[in-house]
Amino acid sequence: MNQIPSAVVRYMMAVRVHLDDACKLTRELNKEKPVLNKEEKRMIQSEIGKAMKYKRQLESELKNLKKWIY
Repeated sequence: MNQIPSAVVRYMMAVRVHLDDACKLTRELNKEKPVLNKEEKRMIQSEIGKAMKYKRQLESELKNLKKWIY
C-alpha cells in the first residue's frame, strides 16, 4: 500500500484550514448583517471572484488526487 506523500497531506490540511476559517467568517457576517458601503461591496465581490477561481482550482486538484488514488 502506498503512503500518502507529505505534500498531499500538507495540501489537504491547508485547504481544510482555509475553508474552516472562511465558513466561520461567513457565519459571523451573516449574524451581524452589516450595512456595507460601495467600496466594501466591491471588495467582497472581488473576494468572491477569487474564491470561485480557487474553487475551480481545488476541484481540478481533487480530480488529480482521485486519479492518483485509483
